[in-house]
Amino acid sequence: MKNVILYLIGLSALIATLWIADLSNTISDIRSVNIQIVILLCLLQCITIGLISSQWHIITRKLNRDISYSQVLDVNMAGTVVESITPALKAGGELTKVLLMRSRWNISGSDATAIICIQKIISLFPFMTLCLASLGWIIFYGDKQTESMYIFTGAFILFLGIFTSFSLIVMFPEAMIRFTEKFPVKNTIKVRISNNLSDFRDSVRILKNKNSYIPVLLTLSFIIWGLFGVKAYLLADAINIDLGVAAIFTVTILSYMIAMVPVSPGGIGTFEGSILVLLSSMGIASSLAITFALVLRFTTYWFAFLLSTLYLAIKKVADYRQPDGNEPNW
Repeated sequence: MKNVILYLIGLSALIATLWIADLSNTISDIRSVNIQIVILLCLLQCITIGLISSQWHIITRKLNRDISYSQVLDVNMAGTVVESITPALKAGGELTKVLLMRSRWNISGSDATAIICIQKIISLFPFMTLCLASLGWIIFYGDKQTESMYIFTGAFILFLGIFTSFSLIVMFPEAMIRFTEKFPVKNTIKVRISNNLSDFRDSVRILKNKNSYIPVLLTLSFIIWGLFGVKAYLLADAINIDLGVAAIFTVTILSYMIAMVPVSPGGIGTFEGSILVLLSSMGIASSLAITFALVLRFTTYWFAFLLSTLYLAIKKVADYRQPDGNEPNW
């Protein structure tokens, strides 16, 4: 029931955004978008998916786990499907990944959690850097709408808190163990939590001792977020939104940040609304702004969701047709 309500909230926000933008003009603008640019953006999104899977693969290898790239891609695709339909800062997708890592890769929950935490820190650091730069651009060069700034600043503080929490957990696992010892729960539960945290500490320690891979992962993260801005700029240029690279990148990053706040599944409505507010404040017609939002949303969100769903469906069919009669993997 809760998810249904959240879906309705997201769809209501999307419908309101379309209503404000003048639906007839928006449809006309969407029809004028060159299909070649859409295909190009989808191809760039495929590269993004591949790079994210590469990050997971590098981390698993550093944990001395013999996991193939295809196995990592399987889990990443499944996580993409779940996080696309759950309004929980992608927590639904990450929990799915932990469960699949344990069952498909035959690794411990502590190893899986360590992989998740390390990847999140490495992904969030560039994202937070770009969000801060985008907020600075809005303050110095953009339209300083008080209400909008409150929302964007609040979202940034939220993600800063999440980034800090992940960092503290990874940097000071011993403190977490001591903290849980004070929980007012049964000793058996307390011992179980403490043991799991100790295993997590050991997994993190292995990754921290092999820190030569960190620069590679950070570089991949900046490339991934940079590609997001590149896709936005290519689309903006194709539909004649002439605002410059910095403005388009700022609009895209801040809107993505708002979309990650757990208000609606997959940020439906909030992403489009944020882009409409920001581009309209920069003098772009509302119909053109929402066209930009919808096409960018399709190529970076709906396309990834549909591709992941199709990938898993094909994978499942292929596994059921295994000639050796083994139980399918999916």
